[in-house]
Amino acid sequence: MQSCYGIKGERLWDHYQRLRALGMNPVAECGDTKLVLFLSGFRYALSYYGLRYSGSEFETQWQPRHLEDDGLKRAASIFANRLVRLARSRDAASKVGFLRDLCGKNWILNEELARLQHAFSRDAEIATPNVRSWLAKRDYEQGWILLTVAAGIIIPLSTNSKGLSLVWTMKRKPARLILAGLTTEQNNQVAEHIKGFVRDHRLDMAEPSNPNTDQFLKKLLG
Repeated sequence: MQSCYGIKGERLWDHYQRLRALGMNPVAECGDTKLVLFLSGFRYALSYYGLRYSGSEFETQWQPRHLEDDGLKRAASIFANRLVRLARSRDAASKVGFLRDLCGKNWILNEELARLQHAFSRDAEIATPNVRSWLAKRDYEQGWILLTVAAGIIIPLSTNSKGLSLVWTMKRKPARLILAGLTTEQNNQVAEHIKGFVRDHRLDMAEPSNPNTDQFLKKLLG
């Protein structure tokens, strides 16, 4: 499997296989698995930038960048923009509002996370023709892994203010995963697996940072 924004293919595939062992369904056919991989990419990016601003001797001049000429960067950008649009749609607001009213005082979901989960469930709408064309040119399962993880990584770098607002708000609220078909223990194990998917200079590749992104990163990590 190919690398993705500095994450070696072997590490990415192993991460996915561990999620499958915890009960997650194949990514190509499951919105929740796409969500978990997206959150894994997001977690990876935040850990990377956190190390940069902590003064780590290994990370101060680096950021995740994808330099391979394989179309992933463009496909992930299109996909992330589409994801944000669906998550902020009236349909998503209606769905989340219904769940909130249903739960009443027992409402425990992070609303932005619930909106993203709803967006990932819209399988027929989430991938544009350009993105589906990109997926069709490679192993379909591996393509979805690369696409969803990459989308999570690039969101903190996005100049899309709505996308930044969505993930920035999500990050600052308590979050609890509720994934269909999994027990409470399995949900907790998946959440811990996401938390453990962080930047490791011993395992991952790196590229020089782009100072133009700092204003977005500092806002997100502040």
